[in-house]
Amino acid sequence: MLLQAALLDGDRASTASRAWCARIDLDLLDAGSLRLLPLLYRAMTARGESWTHLGRLRGVYRQTWYRNNLLIGRLARLIDALERAGIPTLVLKGVPLALCYYRDTALRPMGDADLLNPRVACTLRTG
Repeated sequence: MLLQAALLDGDRASTASRAWCARIDLDLLDAGSLRLLPLLYRAMTARGESWTHLGRLRGVYRQTWYRNNLLIGRLARLIDALERAGIPTLVLKGVPLALCYYRDTALRPMGDADLLNPRVACTLRTG
């Protein structure tokens, strides 16, 4: 129901969102469901839906946006330093997906960034 509420349009999405919201406790969500809350927030607000906990979803959305933008800023500085040193890189997975396809950095929570170069692969962690 959460995926339907976050990703579908129209009546099916609204029905799924009402059903999901009626049966969950935000304090007891699993990690996978927590990662979908920014998408749910955007979808619910785009449809004009209300919910008692919509403010909490907005907080999760904003926190995800903030953390992701810190990560992307750190990654940009790292890539710049690598390029100045003549080390080519390719950014993989979450960051290019968030920037190119989601077009909203809050919609894809990320805890790290993955880079690939011809000699070494590395992961930049946020923590």
